[in-house]
Amino acid sequence: MATDCTDLRIEGSSVIGRRPMYAGKVYVDNTIRTRPAMFTVRPNSFGQPSATGATAEVIAVSGDFQASDDVVKVVERRRP
Repeated sequence: MATDCTDLRIEGSSVIGRRPMYAGKVYVDNTIRTRPAMFTVRPNSFGQPSATGATAEVIAVSGDFQASDDVVKVVERRRP
């Protein structure tokens, strides 16, 4: 996991996250070599895309996961 990234880029099959260190005096590029790779991004690091007026198809997805399952951990539940 690389936190506080200000830029993300793809090189080959790797995602590289750039983040500031030492109060922004230097930047370090982080490559996560294991999967899953996770990056958190600083707010406002990427611009807001322009609205195109396009629509997206909404597909309902359901699952039967129980909080007691060994492989599933419910972290948060949200209602639309």
